[in-house]
Amino acid sequence: DLDGHLPHEVGRNHGTGDHGLWYSHFSLLPQTIAAEILRTNGIDLYDYVSPNGRTLRQAFHRVAPWALRPDTFPYYQGQPPAPDGAFYASYFEVLNPRWPHPEATALLAARRPLSATHSAPHLTFTHGQPLGSP
Repeated sequence: DLDGHLPHEVGRNHGTGDHGLWYSHFSLLPQTIAAEILRTNGIDLYDYVSPNGRTLRQAFHRVAPWALRPDTFPYYQGQPPAPDGAFYASYFEVLNPRWPHPEATALLAARRPLSATHSAPHLTFTHGQPLGSP
């Protein structure tokens, strides 16, 4: 969307958003891994702009504050606790050094080592870099 969120992901689970944040991460993780594989092979897609003008950086910067503070995720319609999968953000290890974001830095500092059970579960160990002040 114009603000960087993923409209097809945020309302998952019958429109309640229970897993919307997790699905947003689940969508951005493979995009990040694909971009990283291509980068190591001489093709840099990190600055790719889609035909509708959207970027991976836009989505990362939109999702990072919600990941740190899932209670601010506006698409969650359920009762507390916060939506599922808020911390499924190991790909922040790859994106945050490229496009530093204070909330992503704070999440990494608070929750390392991050994991992703479906794929690339050890990005903190393969791509983690020292963090500056959040």
